[in-house]
Amino acid sequence: MKVIEFGALTAEPILQLSEVTGWQDLSHLEQKYRIFNRSKPINHLKEVLEERGDSIGIARLAGKGEGRRLNMFSETGVSLLSEAYARDLEWLRSQTDHRISFLEALK
Repeated sequence: MKVIEFGALTAEPILQLSEVTGWQDLSHLEQKYRIFNRSKPINHLKEVLEERGDSIGIARLAGKGEGRRLNMFSETGVSLLSEAYARDLEWLRSQTDHRISFLEALK
């Protein structure tokens, strides 16, 4: 089983394809752009919801700011998820099972 850490191959679809397929020669493919996040900003989402007349969606976004990231977890939830993720990474790094390969993100 191959486990790829989140962010290890961000904006690198050709490398991702190589990693999951094992294909080494992908020189015929071309990557034109390095786009890390195609999501629209929160204010764009608010505009779309207003155009649709989605008052429930608009209410859910109230107070979320105008930034690019919409976080659906509380600070406590984010902390708990981060701790669990860190434990999972440590477990993956310590594996000696030859059936598991782990590709870490560059730091």
